[in-house]
Amino acid sequence: MEASSTQITGLFTVAILLLPAAASGQCSLSAPASLRCEYLENPLGIDVVQPRLSWVLLSSDPAARDQHQTAYRLVVASSPERLARDEGDLWDTGKAQSDQSLHVVYEGRRLDSYARCHWKVRAWDEADRPSPWSEPASWSMGLLHASDWTAEWIAAPQQDAKQSPSKPVTEDITILPLFRKHFHLDRPVETATLHVSSLGYHHVQLNGVKVGDHEYDPVQSDYSRRVYYVTHDVTPSVCPGDNVLAVSLGKDWYWPGIRGVTQDRPALLLELVVRYRDGTQTRVATDGTWKTSTAPLRLLGGRRSAGGDFGAELYDARREQPGWNLPSFDDSTWRPADILELPPLRRSAQMIAPNRVVGRLPAVAVHEPQPGSTSSTLAPT
Repeated sequence: MEASSTQITGLFTVAILLLPAAASGQCSLSAPASLRCEYLENPLGIDVVQPRLSWVLLSSDPAARDQHQTAYRLVVASSPERLARDEGDLWDTGKAQSDQSLHVVYEGRRLDSYARCHWKVRAWDEADRPSPWSEPASWSMGLLHASDWTAEWIAAPQQDAKQSPSKPVTEDITILPLFRKHFHLDRPVETATLHVSSLGYHHVQLNGVKVGDHEYDPVQSDYSRRVYYVTHDVTPSVCPGDNVLAVSLGKDWYWPGIRGVTQDRPALLLELVVRYRDGTQTRVATDGTWKTSTAPLRLLGGRRSAGGDFGAELYDARREQPGWNLPSFDDSTWRPADILELPPLRRSAQMIAPNRVVGRLPAVAVHEPQPGSTSSTLAPT
């Protein structure tokens, strides 16, 4: 006689295994993304000794509800290799029970000038399941103390920088300078970091290649209080043997009459720190050994904001000096730069997103309304 299904069920003890939430299912969070240090992506040369770190949480299942972070682990290491091994020799928060993902203040080892920091983060979801690690991010420290600088402010000689009447133009002309410094590296390079500031805009080239992708650095400041400097990693641009730094300057807002302006000529402050693979280092800094000449680009009319006149530019192609930004150029006719004695100015890291070229409008047609005068028609945006 066959037993009924009810009878069979009654012959067994049914056991239900309840697994911890952390061991069941997949984490509802993807790897944290958009890692930021002081709002910036992989910033160089910052001067905040306890920077704030942030990240964005992403869902691995956009259709799911009530997904959130309940904990995180943040690891900061002194090298990419240590970070890859999860070795937070600078800081390791361990598993921190917190839903905070914005402005997590760095509380690790004290950071000195030039320190390089590599970091990553992971999060735990509402069921205490860990996400994958984020992609690595980084930041570096700038020059935190005035004594870290060996560079001096330099400018073109006064007779080269003065305003003079132009012919046939009836406006005054402000002459803009070029600067060069030839240097020799005799060993394989590990890292090369450039710190540069200026009174007026600067455009820096290293061995004929533009440094960075910034435009119109540094940003305007109250010149009676501070000036900003910018940091670039130029390791790929230096080489054993002969090298040259080439800089052109503009006026920006550095004009007499602006608060804190004490000079009628733009000035340069630059420090290149080269670390060799053998652990030694050398510096190339602005001083009286730099050479200077006049640029083809000049300013017309000065700055007269009261009358709404901000002048214009004159580019004299006859004054071009081909190859002036290359190591092989003969600068024997260039003048030595002047060293400037300026009032004390605080040198602060420029910690904002830079101006960059984000697009170009090509000309689709060129017209000549009258002989010698042309105009262009631009492609629509």
